[in-house]
Amino acid sequence: MEKGILWLLLEAATIMTVAALWFIWRGVVLYKKAPKKGHDGDTENTSSTSPAAAAAAADDNEPPPFKALAQELEGQAHQTADILKSNRDSDDLDQITRLKLWGTLVKAERAILLNEESKRPKPILNRFMASIITSLEKVKSRNLSQHSLSKTLQDIDEEFVQASELLISKEELMYNQRELHQELHESIDHAKQKLNKLKVKENELERLKLELEKQRQQIHKLEHHDSHSAGPFASHTPQEQDTEPHYSTRHLYQLERLSKRQQAIIEHLQAQLKDSESELGQQQEQDAQQIALSRMERLSQESTSLITQLQTELDNANVDIDTLKQDISEQELQLKAMDAQIKAAEGGLLGEFQTLTSNKRDTLEALLDDFASIKPDDKEQVEPFSHQEKEVLNLEQILKESETCVQLLAQELESAEAENNSLRAQIEQELKGKGRAQAQEMGELNALREENQDLVTEVRDLKDQIVNQVSESNEKTLRNEYNKKSLELDRLQLAYSDLERKYLGTLR
Repeated sequence: MEKGILWLLLEAATIMTVAALWFIWRGVVLYKKAPKKGHDGDTENTSSTSPAAAAAAADDNEPPPFKALAQELEGQAHQTADILKSNRDSDDLDQITRLKLWGTLVKAERAILLNEESKRPKPILNRFMASIITSLEKVKSRNLSQHSLSKTLQDIDEEFVQASELLISKEELMYNQRELHQELHESIDHAKQKLNKLKVKENELERLKLELEKQRQQIHKLEHHDSHSAGPFASHTPQEQDTEPHYSTRHLYQLERLSKRQQAIIEHLQAQLKDSESELGQQQEQDAQQIALSRMERLSQESTSLITQLQTELDNANVDIDTLKQDISEQELQLKAMDAQIKAAEGGLLGEFQTLTSNKRDTLEALLDDFASIKPDDKEQVEPFSHQEKEVLNLEQILKESETCVQLLAQELESAEAENNSLRAQIEQELKGKGRAQAQEMGELNALREENQDLVTEVRDLKDQIVNQVSESNEKTLRNEYNKKSLELDRLQLAYSDLERKYLGTLR
């Protein structure tokens, strides 16, 4: 930064030196031409007076006001020439410049009147513009001083400092925007991971549906009494799985065991104290107390370590629960629809199955009644009926077992639905509490966004006003104000990006 400022100052100094040399050379050239122009002016005055006299002698019919005005202008030109001759050695450049400008204007007006070119005065005025321009350039070159140059350099330095601050703020804003984009990409990746988890759960649901379909097929096979034994039912009965206790319950059991051990040690200590009063001495009593205290300290340390471990595990479990809440809330609508479909399907299947079993039971009872009513005397005729009666009894047993299986499945489904409803109620309560906090944060963020939009509109209005009010005199001040406002805008954008990053962190 310091090197850049140094190079900028060197370049500005070189430019100013070149400009000063050019102005000095131009002043010397004009100073050399000044006496010649004064002599030429005198000759022009004499020459112009002679044609004026000739014109006055020749044109006796010219109106008197024009003649009087021409004579008055000629007298003023002579007066200005005399004043310039008397003030040739003076240093008052402003007065000399005014006199020269007045003399040239008087000459131009007199020439226009004498040549009768009042309708087209441009060619005559162009001839006298050279002297006016030279006088103005001379004054401008003389008025340049060290103070003005130092002031311009100071203005350039201020503009450079403002430009550097603006550039730094833009770089910070770009860096902050880049980090915000990275965090947005990370949040998108996290959302994709959640979607993948949902897909895995959908696959698990499809698998459960397939298993349910298999169970229905098995029930259908049982309806058609493919097998006459209870073996298939024994193979397909649901078995209880040993559920391992949760890690938090294990730690609780350990704490209970520690408390029991502490209670036993306290009781043992009390017994020892009672025995020591009668049998042992004071030294043995102190030793026993020290041993008991050491054991108590060790047990207390173990209990505190287990409590801290349990606290950390509970915190991790809470974090996992918070991450799962969103997934559960997203799946809630799907689960409701699926539960309704499953309830409708299960209700229909159970009703159909119960009606079928009742019909089959009625038919079997009717067959048994028929077999009981038919009692032939011949043994050969009785044997086929006895075989059929056994088959009917087997079928009745199979139907009873199928009914028990269906009842067990219905009970399991009801218990699962009750547990699901309880979990859903708990999750809804937790989500309501969390939703209020998120609503407050969203309200604050919306208020900040509205404030930022208002500031942007105000800045835009200020820009429009500045563009409408720009002029050559206040251009630098307006540029400085614009740079300040742009810096404030960059800072507000940085603050807004920081708030967006914090909001993304809260969402995570």
